[in-house]
Amino acid sequence: MKTIERHMWRAAIFLGILLAVGTVKAQEEATDEEKSRGELEEIIVTSEFREVSVQDIPIAVTAYTGDMLDARGWTNIVDVTAKTPNVTLREAGQARSGMHAYIRGIGQPDALQTFDPAVGIYLDDVFISRIQGALFNLYDIERVEVLRGPQGTLFGKNASAGVVNVVSKRPGDELGGYVDLGWYEDNEMRLKAALDAPISDKLRTRTTATWGNFDGYIDNISDTKAGGDLNGYDRWGVRTVWEADPTDNVKLTFIGDYRKSDDNCCVEVIAGPLSGAQAAAVASLLEGTDYDKGFSSRKVRQNLEMRSEEEAWGLSLQADIGLGDYTLTSITAYRTWDSTEIREGDWLDAGAAYVGINQLHDFGPQTQETFSQELRIASPGGEFVDYVAGLYYATTDAERFFRRDTIVCRSSTLAASRPAVRIRAISSSVLSLAVIDHPV
Repeated sequence: MKTIERHMWRAAIFLGILLAVGTVKAQEEATDEEKSRGELEEIIVTSEFREVSVQDIPIAVTAYTGDMLDARGWTNIVDVTAKTPNVTLREAGQARSGMHAYIRGIGQPDALQTFDPAVGIYLDDVFISRIQGALFNLYDIERVEVLRGPQGTLFGKNASAGVVNVVSKRPGDELGGYVDLGWYEDNEMRLKAALDAPISDKLRTRTTATWGNFDGYIDNISDTKAGGDLNGYDRWGVRTVWEADPTDNVKLTFIGDYRKSDDNCCVEVIAGPLSGAQAAAVASLLEGTDYDKGFSSRKVRQNLEMRSEEEAWGLSLQADIGLGDYTLTSITAYRTWDSTEIREGDWLDAGAAYVGINQLHDFGPQTQETFSQELRIASPGGEFVDYVAGLYYATTDAERFFRRDTIVCRSSTLAASRPAVRIRAISSSVLSLAVIDHPV
């Protein structure tokens, strides 16, 4: 078992003349009244660390408001790719606890903690340093911004392909909230609730909670304790946002979030036909399943329940200080992520009583902690020359342990009890892998 420790420094002064050049691509929606007048809803983004209309940014940007996400039924960050050109976000890892992100075909295909992502994922201006932990649900979101092309000028080294920036909703000035309960096919349920609770004119809070449960759509017909519905989930999370205005020139924003999931995921079906010397033996172990239906198969028979257990939380404190027409911003953040993956690697419902047929069971816990500190100052904007100058420091400690248990009959001198089946003593081996120290 090894530990990875990563440190990153970034110090730069960014100068740019923001002229009306280039192409700005924005995904926008209009109300019926606006459409009748030929007008579009204006979307304000902060991709240049200042509030500006998406139409005034000389880079390729796709922006979605929270209402757009709700209207489309998008609940996960990977859903954003459904209507975003040249962007692919997909689940990664054996139990899909991480994420692969590609923009314009550029990304990181390896789901290892030792690799830096090529697409920067930001949650409330806090960088998610690894693809592990970057897969999270979208709930109570103000907007999602997708910036295509290299963004290293403002976002640093891990944004060579682009940036996905997720911004949570901020507290309102009045007491209010909502509860949203959904019940879907196959007994899937989702609950989302939010509450705005201003404490005073200078202190506002917003707390959001979410919960989801789904039994699954794969039927494991095994008589072992692993039997039952699979590929389901049980998840819940909470986020609280506190905004304070101690003076007219100072704004403080504290954000804390926590999420936990227990998924019996991700089961793979066997889409026959079977072939090879062990086909008869494998077919006997799959008796009762519907593997002969190919990719329409929804029944399996295995003796290990695949699981993906995840727990993550984070804290951040942002201070925006007005210095005349300029804004000085400090963001201090800490995030942690823990995951355990249990994988069935042979998809069979028997011990290793079959010559040449391995029993493969994987076990892989991972942990990750990141601390970051950002300090930047931005010019007012709208001038002939606009600039942002900043300092950034981040350190990530990650630990991963992976174990594969392999059990197989090597040979037999006994008479065959079934075609291609010979029983003898079981030999076993254990393969343990761990990442090595890789400081940067």
